[in-house]
Amino acid sequence: MKKRKNSLDLSGKTVLVVGATGGLGRAICAEVKNAGASLFITSRSGKDDNIGADKVLALDLTDLDSVRKFARDLIASGAHIDFLILNAGVIRKATETTKDGHEIHFQVNFLAQVLLAKLLLPITERVIFQSSMSYRWVKVDWSDPEGINETRTMKRYGKTKYLLNAAVLALIETTDKPIVLVHPGIVKTKIIRGFPKPIKFLANLFMPLVFQSPRQGARATIMAMSVLPPKNCWLAPSGIYEIWGKPKIKPLKGDCVDFDEQQKAIALVPNG
Repeated sequence: MKKRKNSLDLSGKTVLVVGATGGLGRAICAEVKNAGASLFITSRSGKDDNIGADKVLALDLTDLDSVRKFARDLIASGAHIDFLILNAGVIRKATETTKDGHEIHFQVNFLAQVLLAKLLLPITERVIFQSSMSYRWVKVDWSDPEGINETRTMKRYGKTKYLLNAAVLALIETTDKPIVLVHPGIVKTKIIRGFPKPIKFLANLFMPLVFQSPRQGARATIMAMSVLPPKNCWLAPSGIYEIWGKPKIKPLKGDCVDFDEQQKAIALVPNG
């Protein structure tokens, strides 16, 4: 992997990236490696996929037993994680059910990652969650938090990000460890394959004009390694509608900053 000049120095640090194989994940991994860190990644297959990680660990977020075993094994190994970056995400046109009986967007984008963070907090110095501005477009029906009855793909996806934001804001209040929510902007990655056809058409049409590159999208995550936003804030692009631009501290909006909403969200996550 070719190294670039980088003001970020992660020499002697260990960074674990969950969701490393997509475009944004690869960009984050490249920045981490360039900064001199020891890079651990997770993969369902256990393969490196040409990322150049120092260690590849098997993890399947669609299986909560896999999440629990992953955490147990990593803790038992004596590992110490300086930065845990939770970057995984899925968008599917149709709903699916995991082996745990959960809707797949709900489990992968929200439930499994918050559970993993809770389990790994004892050996982790800082946690960074990748979120999305799509949380603004939704309102969660607490009689159906998994979105089983939601037929619109982007609404289903947005609800998982709303739950993620609310649960993470609740989690922050339970620990002294720094936990940061970030939004990369609209980034050109393969995740658009899961968009409905009309949205995918528009995304491909305007991609050169609107979408940030994966490396640009990674800037918020890298900034989160040294910046801790105040309560109910995240790191997001500074440009219009948080679509593009250099990241800065910005307030989260909507009901996810409400204490009761946060408690409902975190209560959906098992303790272990």
